[in-house]
Amino acid sequence: MKRKGIETPPAALARVQFILALDPGLKTGWALLHLAPLERRDREDQIVESGVWKLGGSDSEARGERFAAFDDLLFDKLAELQHGFIGGPQGVPALLAYENVLQRQAPYAARMYGGILGLALVNARAAGFAVAGVSPGQAKKMAGFKGNAKKGLLVIAARTRWPEANLTDENEIDARFIALAAGDLIRRGENFSHFEAAPSCSRSDTPTQSFDSPRASV
Repeated sequence: MKRKGIETPPAALARVQFILALDPGLKTGWALLHLAPLERRDREDQIVESGVWKLGGSDSEARGERFAAFDDLLFDKLAELQHGFIGGPQGVPALLAYENVLQRQAPYAARMYGGILGLALVNARAAGFAVAGVSPGQAKKMAGFKGNAKKGLLVIAARTRWPEANLTDENEIDARFIALAAGDLIRRGENFSHFEAAPSCSRSDTPTQSFDSPRASV
């Protein structure tokens, strides 16, 4: 039985080969996952790279400056993916996955989360990515814990799973498990907490953007 309110990803997601995962916040964790072919059960999904985008270091910085910083960082990463791993807006199918936080947050954190998520959705659509939300519980289960597990346990699990990565930031670790959870949901054909299909490249009124050149400064 399908859970009410949960959107089922289409069969086209079976072709996804790369997942860019985000843990939105003032310190946005990100991770790029290479999804092994679904028919190759002998291969594991691999984290290609990961990191943290720090959106300003001072409380006095305007919220708009932090949004602009995130927008620029994501734009640069999408440009890198298009011309590096993915090879163009109509190349290898890709997915942007994010932590879909539904519980109550402090007002400032909620506004930052909503703004960052909005920019991520717009940029993903422009790049031709499908978008999927992964619940915190789904990410924690991917680390081998229950959905209410403390974040400290994820740090321990990450250091055990990726001892060579020298992981210290919880946001980067969260992004890695979000990426793995998204890949696992695709592999098992299960539901995301939110899903938007990639825009059709065949429609002339909704062209997929190529991130060929840097943005002009305003």
